[in-house]
Amino acid sequence: MAVGDVIDAKDSEGRWFDSRIVAIEGDRVKVHYNGWSSRWDCSFDRNDESIQPHLTHTDDWRRLRIGDELEIRGTGERALWYKGFVKEVDGSRVLVSSHKPNVDRQWLETSSEHICKLGSHIMPHRDNIPGAGPAS
Repeated sequence: MAVGDVIDAKDSEGRWFDSRIVAIEGDRVKVHYNGWSSRWDCSFDRNDESIQPHLTHTDDWRRLRIGDELEIRGTGERALWYKGFVKEVDGSRVLVSSHKPNVDRQWLETSSEHICKLGSHIMPHRDNIPGAGPAS
């Protein structure tokens, strides 16, 4: 394990997220849940079952194709998440769009924290409600 490694991390509600290690101090590992504010970062014991190698408990949703649905973060400091879709793919970048008029089309890296797997932040039946962060 090293700072910057991408891993799977489970929150206290049992949900798994693609995450990255942001700090290691002794036997403690601090994890950032990708696509979430740093206020949700969480520390784990290095041997905790809640941290696992990447793609052990998450799928490879970032291998995006045209038409794939995802969540897009709007602009601004307190931005909301919206349902969106991939319009174009260019290597490791995707052009994402939403049916919401206040969410501009934008080119983003597939690793961007401005996109998340559908169902991470918004309710499946509504596309403009921010969710709570990973429970810790």
